[in-house]
Amino acid sequence: MSILRYHQATFDLIKQTPTISESQLDEMDKRAAELDVQFPAAVRELYSIEGLYKIFKRYSDCDRLLEPFELERKVPRNPMHEEIRGKAYFKPNFFTFFYENEGVYELAFELDGSDDPPVWFEGDGPYDYSYRDRKKSWIKVDDHFSSFFFNWVWSHLYYNFGLTIVGTSDKFTADDLSFLQSALREVKPLFDNLHHFEGADSHLQISRYYDADEFVWWLDADSANAIYKLAKIVVQCSCFKDTKFDTFHTQSLSDQAEEEAEIVFARLIEEEKSK
Repeated sequence: MSILRYHQATFDLIKQTPTISESQLDEMDKRAAELDVQFPAAVRELYSIEGLYKIFKRYSDCDRLLEPFELERKVPRNPMHEEIRGKAYFKPNFFTFFYENEGVYELAFELDGSDDPPVWFEGDGPYDYSYRDRKKSWIKVDDHFSSFFFNWVWSHLYYNFGLTIVGTSDKFTADDLSFLQSALREVKPLFDNLHHFEGADSHLQISRYYDADEFVWWLDADSANAIYKLAKIVVQCSCFKDTKFDTFHTQSLSDQAEEEAEIVFARLIEEEKSK
C-alpha cells in the first residue's frame, strides 16, 4: 500500500517500505517557522522519512543532503560574499539542499508556490560538463523535486556495490548495446546518456557526459568471480576490440575490495597478454 504521495515510486524502486518520522517532521516545521516560509509538500515528505540520510548515503557518491537546520535562502551574508559569488548566484526563493562531495556543485529547490517544485543546479558537474559562466549561474535540472530524487536514486542504484573496475571508451555502438542486452539484463533506461545492466551478482553502468567524447564503464560486483565474469563480457564489445583492458583501472571503496579487484584485474591483463 502506498503511504507516500510524492516519493513512493522511489521506495518501490529500492524495494523499501518507508516509515514517517514525526520528530523529523517537527524539525522541518520548526525550520520553516524560523525562516517564515512553508516548505513544499514534496520536500517536507522526503525529509519526514525515517533513515533518510542512511538511504541517501547508500545511493550517492558520499554527497551531502543538508539537514533541516541548514536549509536557508540563497542571499548574500555580506557584500564580500556577493562580490565573490556574483549577483546571479543569489536567489531568495532558492534553498540549497544538496552539496556534491567535493563542493564543486550544489542543488536547490525553488519556492515557486507548487507542492512539488523544480530543482536547480549551480557549479561544475554532471548537468552541464562545460559549465563555467558565473553570469549564467543556476540551471534547471528537473521540473519536480520528487522526480529529481527518483532519478538520482536510479542513477546510483548499484553504487557502493563492492569490487569496482572502471574503464573508458571513445564510442558505444548500437551493436554494443544489443550485445549487452543479450548477455545481461538491462534496467529500464531513464536517460539517453546512462545505461544500467544487471548480472546475477554484478552490475554494469555506462555513462557519458552530454558534451564529452568519452564513455565511462563502471563494473561492480560483490565477489572476485562475479566481476571477472562481467569484465570478460564487457571486453567483447566492439569498442574494446583494440584496447581491451588498456583503459581500465580498479576503484573500489574499501581496502579489502580494492585488493580483491586488483588481483582480478591482474588476472585479466595476464590473460590478454597470453593470447
